[in-house]
Amino acid sequence: MTLQLLLFGNVLQPPAPTAAEFAALGDIVDSFEPSVESGDEPRLSRQCSAVLECLKYGPVTNVELNRICFRYGARIHELRKLGYDIRKKLIQKSVYRYWLIMEEQNAEPEASE
Repeated sequence: MTLQLLLFGNVLQPPAPTAAEFAALGDIVDSFEPSVESGDEPRLSRQCSAVLECLKYGPVTNVELNRICFRYGARIHELRKLGYDIRKKLIQKSVYRYWLIMEEQNAEPEASE
């Protein structure tokens, strides 16, 4: 499949694909098999893995998580969607403590201050 760009006004747009090109794309999509099997654990991004490792060691504040990645809230949201139980508590004005709840643990972490 060759890509030819046509000039419409000041915008470059590719020509519309033909029926044969659509069929070829359908075959490629139909033959796609994900590299992770359903029984395997989901692969985490580097930032998700780093946030999870910090939480496994114990409670961590949002200030510390911000050193790992600026959008730590999104990474925590992704981890929660994967089934990790992550809790948070306000400890000072705009400072939160996050911790991971393990199977045998279900309470707040002890105050170490």
